[in-house]
Amino acid sequence: MSSLTTLVGAILIIATLIDAFQTLFHPSGKGRLSRTLIYGVWKATHLVARRYPKALQIAGPLGFLVTLTTWTAMLTLGWAFIYWPHLPDAFSFDPGMDPSYNAGFDTALYFSIVSLTTVGYGDILPNANWIRIIAPVQALTGFGLLTASITWLLSIFPALSYRRAFADEILLLRNTESEMGISVTNLGSDTAQQILGKATSQLITIRGDLIKFPIAYYFHSRDEQAELSVIMPYLLELVEKTSDAECAPEVRMRAMMLRGAIEKFSTTVASRFLGLSPSTPTDEVMEAYARDQLQLSSVEDDKEP
Repeated sequence: MSSLTTLVGAILIIATLIDAFQTLFHPSGKGRLSRTLIYGVWKATHLVARRYPKALQIAGPLGFLVTLTTWTAMLTLGWAFIYWPHLPDAFSFDPGMDPSYNAGFDTALYFSIVSLTTVGYGDILPNANWIRIIAPVQALTGFGLLTASITWLLSIFPALSYRRAFADEILLLRNTESEMGISVTNLGSDTAQQILGKATSQLITIRGDLIKFPIAYYFHSRDEQAELSVIMPYLLELVEKTSDAECAPEVRMRAMMLRGAIEKFSTTVASRFLGLSPSTPTDEVMEAYARDQLQLSSVEDDKEP
């Protein structure tokens, strides 16, 4: 029994630390457990959002909280399973506490919670030297996980701000073209190159952020029009217009570069978030992307003359 509970505890602790490390420190955020949890939250809020659309706005933050809570719970349970077989012999209790009534898993869980949250031992103290050593290690683990998670969250916000600023800028460009009746192709080649080049570099950065912080995909903007899923069809249309043979060679080159950036973004979204083949045509991926973000109606409205 002692060996089994210790093994279960060790597995929970190791699995949590591996998943947290892969999520927080791996260049592509490959924590399987965290991605499964966040995806589950996304699907759950998806169902609610079909009736209450604003519910999708909490998917990202809720996914973060569920992941952090799950990691904390797994660490707490893991250490509790390790302490449990050694109760009450390896611990000393306050005079008013009967050790024989404090040998259950609930006591081990209580000591684990107290140790993980670094609030002090209180009425239960470890006697065994090895527990005196690993209890502070547990406290450091809990503090480190909390610090890393906060850093993770703070690192996501600049990526989200950059993505929304890009979507806003492209939205303004689209609306300005419509209001003034002037296309980018009617501008000078230098101006057209600048617009296309900036859009290319911005989209490359956004794709990199999405690979590094996969959870960013599940953060939904309050402004439904300022979403990548809404403005991507316009970018594809812009590429088609500026790839015309009548455009200057340097403009066509910039258009091809933007097309390449869009295709790479499409491949990333298809394979990592939509469960589609990387070879799926870009227009099909963008339609699936808009549908997954519940923005398909907005995209279809924009296509209407």
